[in-house]
Amino acid sequence: MENYEELIAQCQSNSKLASSVVDDFLIYYAGIKLNLSKVADKNLGVYNHITRNHKEWLSLFKSQYIVHHIFKKGGVGKKLLNHSTVKEQLDQEELAFFQQQIDNPWKFSFSEIVDNPKENFFKMYDVFTQEEFLLYSPSVQDITNENSIQLWLNLIQYNGSCWQSFGPIGSYSSFKADDIYFFATELDPTIVTDQDILNHIEYNPAPYMMLFSGSRYPEIYSKNHLTIHARSIFDDVQIDFEKLKEYFEIESNSNIYRFKAPKLHSHPHFAVAYYDGDTKELIFEAMTGHGFIKIVKLWNKAGYNLRPVPDLCVRPSMLTTTKKITGKNAEILAYDKYFDTEDEVTEAEANELKKINDFMKLVVPMVNSGEKPDIAKLAKKANLEASVAEQVFEQIKGQIEKLDKR
Repeated sequence: MENYEELIAQCQSNSKLASSVVDDFLIYYAGIKLNLSKVADKNLGVYNHITRNHKEWLSLFKSQYIVHHIFKKGGVGKKLLNHSTVKEQLDQEELAFFQQQIDNPWKFSFSEIVDNPKENFFKMYDVFTQEEFLLYSPSVQDITNENSIQLWLNLIQYNGSCWQSFGPIGSYSSFKADDIYFFATELDPTIVTDQDILNHIEYNPAPYMMLFSGSRYPEIYSKNHLTIHARSIFDDVQIDFEKLKEYFEIESNSNIYRFKAPKLHSHPHFAVAYYDGDTKELIFEAMTGHGFIKIVKLWNKAGYNLRPVPDLCVRPSMLTTTKKITGKNAEILAYDKYFDTEDEVTEAEANELKKINDFMKLVVPMVNSGEKPDIAKLAKKANLEASVAEQVFEQIKGQIEKLDKR
C-alpha cells in the first residue's frame, strides 16, 4: 500500500530540485557549452511548418529535447557532471540530485492510464515495453479532468519511489499504440519491433513531439462502427477460385484479383481481399474492425486458416497527422488503383470529416458566446451521428475552458 502523503512530499522536493538544477541552470549551460541548443534547433526546425504558429510549444519542446539529451541512457550528463562550472554552481544536494538522474536515465514513454488511485498519481502502462509504473503528474491530472485521452507521451524521470513527468505532455484523443507504430514506420521503414520504436524515439524525439498537432482529432464513427484502416498480408497462399466463388464476387486486373462479399465491401466497412497472382500474396483491407473480422472469417469458412487480427490498424486521425508532419501521403490502399475504388473510400472519410467540421462551425460560436447548444439538434443539422457530436463537443468545451484559464 502506497503512502501517498510521503510520496507527495518526495515528489514536491524532487520538483523543486529539478527546477533549480534543470530549469534554472542545466538547460542554458548545456545548451551553450555543448551546443545542444543548436542541435535542438536543427532537429526541431525540420518541423517549422507545424510549430510556426505555436511558439510557446516550440520553446517547451526545445527545453525538453535538451534535457532528454542530457539525462537519457548514454546521454551527456556524466560528462557535464565533471565540469568545474557545474560543481561550482550546484550545492551538495543539487549535485546528488544530478547524480541520481544519471543513475536513473530519463526516457519517453507512450502509455495508457490504468488507474488514478490518488489525485495527481497514476498507474501507467507503457504500450511498447508492457511495463506498469507509478507516475506523479499534476499536469496529467489537469488534462484528464478536461479531456478523454486514449494515449499519453511523457518524458519521465525516477525520483527513487515513483516517476514524474517533465516538460510538455502529449495527450491524444484518438491515437493508440498501433497508430504510433504506423507513424514510426513512416518515419523509418526499417522499424519492425517495439524496441526499434523506442530506439528511434531515444535517438531523436523531435518528430514524436510534433504529434501534438493531431492530439485533439476525435475518433470517427460511421453507423456505430469505429473508422480505421485495417490490413493484413499473408504470404504464399494457394487460391481455390471455384470454392471462393460461393462466398465472393471475384474481379481481376493484371493478375490482381479482388474478392468482394455482399454488404461488407460497401460503406462503412469497405472490406475486401486482394490476391496478387505474381507474388502469391493475399491482402485483406477494411475500414472497420467488424468488416475485417467478417471477411477473414468468410475465407476461413471457405477452407482457409487465417488469423482474423490485422497487422496494420491506423485511424484516419493519424493518417492526417502523419501527412501534416511528414508532408507525405501514406500508401494504404495499394491495390485499389487496379479497380478505381480508392476515391470511394477517400470520399467516405472526407464526408465524415466534413460533417465534423460543419458541426464545429455551428457549436463553437455558441460556446464562445456563452450559449448552451442543443447538441442533438446541431448534430442532426450537420448530419453527424449524435455520439460523435457529443465527443467533439466535450473536446471543444475542454479546449475553450483551458484557454479561459490562461
